[in-house]
Amino acid sequence: MEGSTRPDGRVENGALRPIFVRGGILSQPHGSAYYEAGGTKVFCAVNGPHASSSSVECSVQCEVRWASFARTAEKTEADNSGGGGISNLERELSSGLTRTMTATVLLEHYPKSRIDVSVFVLEDDGSAYAAIVSAASMALAEAGIAMRDLVCAASAVLKDDKIILDPCAAEEETADGSVLVAYQPTFGKVTDVIQTGEMGPMMVINALRVCTESAVQVSELVRTALKKQSSKLMKKRKQLSKQQEHEQQQQKTAKN
Repeated sequence: MEGSTRPDGRVENGALRPIFVRGGILSQPHGSAYYEAGGTKVFCAVNGPHASSSSVECSVQCEVRWASFARTAEKTEADNSGGGGISNLERELSSGLTRTMTATVLLEHYPKSRIDVSVFVLEDDGSAYAAIVSAASMALAEAGIAMRDLVCAASAVLKDDKIILDPCAAEEETADGSVLVAYQPTFGKVTDVIQTGEMGPMMVINALRVCTESAVQVSELVRTALKKQSSKLMKKRKQLSKQQEHEQQQQKTAKN
């Protein structure tokens, strides 16, 4: 497959789709993020920390939901079997995201508190869970939640004995196996690995390496977006401060 054109136009099996990330897109939550990789689009909102009397320690509660129009036939079938309006897939990924974010947030900074992370998949054209993890990490950082590190993710599939990075939906559907890695680049720590299908040991090792390297690239994009957002906020605060000083000076002059 090397040198051939992939379903979404990419030529190289090791190429990421174009990624667009932005923080602070929602005004109500304490933190929010938008993550787009090709045709996969994810929103994330973070609220908290809130006071909680249910536990002495801080808890991170994550919920992952798909838009009804973003679901494939497989997800629709899962919806029908999940019950309570939540599909088995959504329940499974919510649990996985809770596990990953709990390992990332510095819980000791927020005793007797709860942090809520809500993720909404607007469009799913493959590698959705990798986008979910990266968006959630960005939203937590944008909310000012103390973390050990950003945790970003990347996924790959095995097809015809080739490792294909950041698969689109068509590639996921025909894959022999898949690997997802959630990774903290500063510490070089893998926080989660999900492997499905039939893959030999060497193929799994190669996929882990490819996903880890790609997760580092994603983390750099997220860091850059967070820095830009921070610069914008600082600029707005300075402008507001100057405006307030000017208004106070005008009031003093009017009194005199």
